[in-house]
Amino acid sequence: MKDFLVIAHRGASHLAPENTLPAFRMAMDLKADMIETDIRISADQVPVLSHDADMERIAGTTVYIDELTLVELRGYDFGSWFSESFAGTRIPTLEDLLSLAKGEILLNLEIKKDTPRTQGIEDKVLDAVAAKDMEDQVLISSFDLPALERVRHLGPGIRIGFLYDGNGSWRHFLDHAVKLGAVSFHPAQKSVTPDMVHGFHRRGIRVYPYVVDQISRVKELQTWGVDGVFTNRPEIFQEGRDL
Repeated sequence: MKDFLVIAHRGASHLAPENTLPAFRMAMDLKADMIETDIRISADQVPVLSHDADMERIAGTTVYIDELTLVELRGYDFGSWFSESFAGTRIPTLEDLLSLAKGEILLNLEIKKDTPRTQGIEDKVLDAVAAKDMEDQVLISSFDLPALERVRHLGPGIRIGFLYDGNGSWRHFLDHAVKLGAVSFHPAQKSVTPDMVHGFHRRGIRVYPYVVDQISRVKELQTWGVDGVFTNRPEIFQEGRDL
């Protein structure tokens, strides 16, 4: 793994609708090191890619993702909200992304567990990854500790990352990360401190702040030793990856 990772947050989401195949393809074209995406589950238990629990922001309806089957979800336009040039873009499945990325780019799969209908999502995600023989290509993260505990139970060798929104002591999260054998910690970029970075590094855990879209901020975080950043704009790294 590279010393510093450029992680495309929801794909190249400044240039294309987030969490869609066009955004993922653009991230790959821009030579991002990893793609981050959000995983939810449809009413018929298919892992699909969406940050929001409902579709109001993206598709103009307050219906929840997990209330509809995949066929029903694919009746909605997930691209026009961003630009008419992406009209007709459909919600992708996790399998769609795995097929696109296999052998090409690392993936950070964030499991969303903020609705009551997500039981079993961890099993579905790991089953999909195993079916593609891509365990070595993925990192699974979540804000939800029980979800990460379930992932570790199901996949003793799978790479795990802890998300941190800045609430509570990061040292508490460090204890959990060590216990679960996490490889990385993903803090909100405004919460990052040099002490935090050094604390995780002392335990062999990488630090990837989110979301950083200004090169000046990237350079500051690099002086503190971070190992990469999540960014909506992987294109800003094109004129000199060695920052």
